[in-house]
Amino acid sequence: MRLKLSKFAILACVSTLSTPLLADEFWASGVNINSGWSAYLQHPNQCWGAVAGNTLGWWQKNLTTNVDLKDGAPQGNKAITDWFYEKYPHIQGGLQPYRGMIYYLQEFSPNFKIYETHNQPTYLEREYGPTKISGAPFWTERYNYQSEGITKSLIENFKTGKVVAALTDDTHTVTLWGIEVDENGKIKKGYVSDSVTDRAGQLTLREVIGNYAPDNKGNETFRFLYSYYVSSTNTYVTDLYEIYSITYLSIDEARNNGTYKDTSNRKDCLLSVLPGSEWACGVSTSEGNQGNTGNQGSSGEGSNTGNTTPEGGNSGNQGSTGNEGNTGNESGNQSGSNQGSSGNQGNTGGSNSGSESGNQGNTGNQGSSGEGSNTGSTTPEGGNSGNQGGNTGGTLAPDVGNQSGSTSGSTSGSSTSNPSIEATTKSVQNAVSRYGELNLKIEEIGDTVFYKIQKNGKDIALYNPDLNLPLVQNKGLVNYDIKKDENGGIEIIKTTNQEALKEANDASKLSIDMNYVDINNLNKRMGELRGINATTGSWARVLSGEGSADGFENRFTHIQAGFDKQSQISSGSIFSGMTITHTKNDIDGNNAKGDVKAIGGGFYISGVFDSGWYIDAIAKYTRNNHKMDYNFPNMSLSFLNTDYNTNSLYLGGEFGYRFDFDNFYVEPQAEFVYLNNSGATIKNQNGFEMDIKGSDLLVGRAGFNFAREIWLGHVRAYALGGLSYQWEMMKNSEIVIDGESAKYNDKDSRMLMNLGLNMIASDNLRIGLTLEKSAFGDYDTDLAVNLNARYSF
Repeated sequence: MRLKLSKFAILACVSTLSTPLLADEFWASGVNINSGWSAYLQHPNQCWGAVAGNTLGWWQKNLTTNVDLKDGAPQGNKAITDWFYEKYPHIQGGLQPYRGMIYYLQEFSPNFKIYETHNQPTYLEREYGPTKISGAPFWTERYNYQSEGITKSLIENFKTGKVVAALTDDTHTVTLWGIEVDENGKIKKGYVSDSVTDRAGQLTLREVIGNYAPDNKGNETFRFLYSYYVSSTNTYVTDLYEIYSITYLSIDEARNNGTYKDTSNRKDCLLSVLPGSEWACGVSTSEGNQGNTGNQGSSGEGSNTGNTTPEGGNSGNQGSTGNEGNTGNESGNQSGSNQGSSGNQGNTGGSNSGSESGNQGNTGNQGSSGEGSNTGSTTPEGGNSGNQGGNTGGTLAPDVGNQSGSTSGSTSGSSTSNPSIEATTKSVQNAVSRYGELNLKIEEIGDTVFYKIQKNGKDIALYNPDLNLPLVQNKGLVNYDIKKDENGGIEIIKTTNQEALKEANDASKLSIDMNYVDINNLNKRMGELRGINATTGSWARVLSGEGSADGFENRFTHIQAGFDKQSQISSGSIFSGMTITHTKNDIDGNNAKGDVKAIGGGFYISGVFDSGWYIDAIAKYTRNNHKMDYNFPNMSLSFLNTDYNTNSLYLGGEFGYRFDFDNFYVEPQAEFVYLNNSGATIKNQNGFEMDIKGSDLLVGRAGFNFAREIWLGHVRAYALGGLSYQWEMMKNSEIVIDGESAKYNDKDSRMLMNLGLNMIASDNLRIGLTLEKSAFGDYDTDLAVNLNARYSF
C-alpha cells in the first residue's frame, strides 16, 4: 500500500481546549511505552506486510497456547515481514493485514482453524477475511471512520490485554499497541508504530492523540493525530491516522486452540460489515456498524445505486449485493469501474468475481448529480479509488489523494465560549506574553486544540492539553521550560542553556585562537639581522604545525615573504619593507569543522643597534575565507556548508637587548600584539542566524633567547633556545544565536619554548630553523617548525 497521511503544518492564530481528565491505559500483553512493541521499515508498498509482521511477532512472543508451526517458520516481526516480501514480491498494494496473517498460517500451520467451518470459508470470509465469530485468532471489524463503533471496539478489546490491532484506512495501515481512555469513556491517546519514517526521519513508537470530529455530513468520526517537530522545515506538523477498519490479533486460548464458541447468536459477525450487508452474516437485522448510508450527495431524477461490497465504506441506497463488477486479484491495480446496474438493487450474487478482490482502480462517481442512475462501489481495500465522497479542508501533503472524511483547516479565534476553555487560553496567552520574543499561534483540528509557541517567528513548542507534557524543541542559548499547570494552562520559565553556552564559547574561542598563527617575533620572521652590510634584501619563511584546545585542534601552514631596504645609521641598521602572507588553517572540533584561508599584506620597520638594543614594528591586514560546518547539538542547531569572509588587522611591536659574552649571548625581549577581527552573520536552511561579532585581542609576551656560537664546517652558526611567558591582556568576543548573546572574555596564558639554529651561510645568505611549542595554556601549540631564509644584496 502507498502511504497516505493527512498532514498539517500548524500555522494558526487563536483557539480553545478542554481541561485535563483522569485516564486509564490499556496495553497489549507484554507491551509498554518502552518495550514490547516493534517498528520495521516496510518493503516497497507493503505496509500490510510490515503490520502483519508486527502483530504476528507479538503473537508468537506472548502466546501461551501451544501452536504447531512448521520448522523454519519465520520468528519475530522483521523475519516475518521479510518473508512476505520474498514470497509475495509482486503484491505491492491492495492488501489488508489479515491477508498476511492468512498467508502465514496457511503456509506454516495448514491445520490451524481460521474460518467458521474450518477450511470452507463463507462468501464473507473468503472476500473479507475472518469475522469475530469465525473463531480465528484474528478478525476485522469495519466502522467506516465513525467514532461510536471505533471507541467501543478499541476499549472493549484492549481492556482484555490480549489483543494488538492494525488500524487501516483506504491506503495505509499501522499497528496500535495501546490506548488511554479518559473518565468520560473517550479515547484520549493511542500508541502507534508505523512502517515508514515520519517527515522528521523517525521510526519509533508514536504517542498519538484521539480526535473526534464531524465529517461533511455531520457524523462524528474518530482518528488519531500525531504531532512532532520537523527540523528540516522548522515547523511542527500533525499527521492523521484515519480508521476505516480494525484488525485484531488475539492470544486468547480458545481462539488459538480451535475451541472458540460464538455466544452472540451470530451478531458479532455484523462488526465486519456495514449496514445493508447483514445478509452476509446470516442475520436479518438493522443492527450493524456505523457506515454513512443514504444518497451520498447524489441528486436528480432516477435512482442511485452505489451498492457496495462489505468493504465498501460510504454507500448510497445500499441494497445487499455480492461481489459486484469485475474484480481482479489483490495484487493488481484495476482501471475499470465497478458499476452495478442502475436502480435500487436487491440482493445479488457475486457476478464475475475473481479470487480475492483487491486493489480496485478508478471507481465510479460518488456524489454526482443529474438525471439517470449513478453507480460506483468503492472499498478502502481497493487502493487507488476515484472521487471518494469527502471534503478535506486542511492542507494535504503533495502525495495525498482525495480522502474520505473531513478535516478542518487553520482557524483564527476561538470557536467556543466554554468558560474553562477561555480560562485555559488566557493562561497560555499570559505565559507567552511574559517574554517579548515569544508569540502564540493556535489551531483547531476537530475537537483538538494546538497551541504553537514561536520565538522570533520560529516554532519552539507545541502544547496540546491532552499530552502529559508539551512538545518543546529549544534552539539556541536559552531554554524555555514549559510546564502544564493543574488548570490546563502553562507556565514558561526561561533559563540559560549552560551546555549550549559552552558550545558557543568554544566556537568563539576557536575564532580567536586561530589568530596565534599570525603572531610572530622578529627572529621567526627574518632571522639574524646583526652584521649585515647591504642596501636591500628579501626573505621568506614557512611555519607549519598544529595546535589544540579543549574541543578542537587545528593544523596550520603560514607562508610569508618580504622585501626591504636597509639603511645604515651611525648607531646601527634600519630595515623597512613590505610583506605578503598566506595562511591555511584546517580545523577539526567538536562543534566546528572546516578550513580558513587568509591572504594579506603589510609593512614593517626593524632596527638593530650597536648598543645591543633592537626594535621591531609591523602592521598587517588579511582577508579570511571561512568554509565551516558548525554543529551545536545542545542547541539543536547546525550551520552547515557555510562560506563567509572576515577581515583582520594585526599590529605588533617588539623590543629587546642583547648581552654579548665570549661566543655567547642572552637577549631579554618583550612583545605586544593587537588583533582585530571583523564579524560575520551566517544562516542555516531553517532561517536561524548566528552572528559572529567582531573580536579584539591584545597579547603580551616577555622572555629571553640565549645562543652559543658554533661552527658547522666553514659555516658560522648560533645554536639558540628561548623561553617566554605569553598572556592575553584584553579579549572581547561574542556570538549571537537567534537573538541570544554569548560573550567569551576569559583570558588565556601559556609558556613558549623554542630551540633552533641560525646559520650565516655567506655574507649574503642567512638561514634559520626553529622548533617551538607551548604549554600550560587553554590553547597550546603542540609543535611547529619555522624555516626562514634571507638574501641581502
